[in-house]
Amino acid sequence: MRLCLFLVFLFTLVATPVGPAMAATRPVVFVSIAPQKWLVETIAGNAVTVRTLAAPGADPHSYEPTPQQMRELLTSSVYLTAGVPFEAQWLPRLNDPTTPLNIRPMTLGIPRLPLSDHDEHGHDHGHGEKEHGQAGHDHAGHDHGDSDPHVWLSPANLKHMAAATERELLALLPEKATEFAHNRALLDARLAALDAELKTLFASAPSRVFLTFHPSWRYFAEEYGLTELSIEHLGKEPGPRAMKGIIDRARAHKISVVFIEPQFPRAAALAVAANINARVVQVDPLAEKMDEELMRFARELARSWQQ
Repeated sequence: MRLCLFLVFLFTLVATPVGPAMAATRPVVFVSIAPQKWLVETIAGNAVTVRTLAAPGADPHSYEPTPQQMRELLTSSVYLTAGVPFEAQWLPRLNDPTTPLNIRPMTLGIPRLPLSDHDEHGHDHGHGEKEHGQAGHDHAGHDHGDSDPHVWLSPANLKHMAAATERELLALLPEKATEFAHNRALLDARLAALDAELKTLFASAPSRVFLTFHPSWRYFAEEYGLTELSIEHLGKEPGPRAMKGIIDRARAHKISVVFIEPQFPRAAALAVAANINARVVQVDPLAEKMDEELMRFARELARSWQQ
C-alpha cells in the first residue's frame, strides 16, 4: 500500500509542471532599470521572464553587472536598453560575434534634452569639492553625448517606450499579438489619464520651480512647463560659492521642499534644506511602477507650492 502511494506521489511530481520549470520555457527579456521591467511585464503579462540589471538603489550612472548577470544576459532572448550611462561603459565588451547578443533600444526616437544647456544656478558650478560616485567615474560622461538619459520620467516618453516594447515582444512571440495589443492599449489609457491629471494639477500652480539634488526630472519639467533647479551639477556636488548661489536662488523662489533620491548622497541637500528651512522629500526616478511614482512626485510638488 505504501509503495503504491509512493508511486502515485512520484508520478504526480513528474507529471505536474512546476513554476521554475515553466518559467524556464518562456523567453528571457533583460532590461537595465526597474521602470523598463514594469513596462515589459505590463504589456507581456506572464508571456516572458524579465530580468533587471540595476538593483533597487543602484546608481545607473556607474552600475556594473555581476558576472552571474552577464552570463544570464548572454543566453537571454533580447536585451532592451534604456540609454542609461552604465550600458555604454560595458556593452562594447559584449560585442563578440561568437556570442551574439540581441540588443534592442527601447528609447530610440525620443528627442533628447541636453544635460546642461545653461547653468541653472546662474553662476559657475564647474568646480565642486567632491565628485559623486566611484573613483575614476565621470558623471559628466553620461555616454549619450551631452544628452540627459532620464527619458522615462515623462508620460509621453513612457508611451513611446511602450510602443517599442510591444514591437520587440511581437518579434519574440508573434502568436501573442492580440494579448500584447490589448495590454498596451490599457497601459496607454492609464498614461493618458495620468497626463490629464498632471495637467490639471499644475494648471493653477502658484509656482513652477522646484529643487532637486540630482537633475533627473528635466523631461518631466519640460512636458509640464516647469523648471528644475539642482544642487548637483554635471556629477559634482557644489563648492562653497556654488552652494551660496543655490541657497540664494532657492530663497528667491520660496522653495519649501528639497527633493532627494535614494541613489545619491544627501549631505548637500540636507545642508541646503537647513539653510532655507525646507523639508526633504525622497522620490525615486527608478521606481518600478513609474506611473504611480510620477503621480506621487507631482502631488508632492503641488503641496510644496501651497506651503
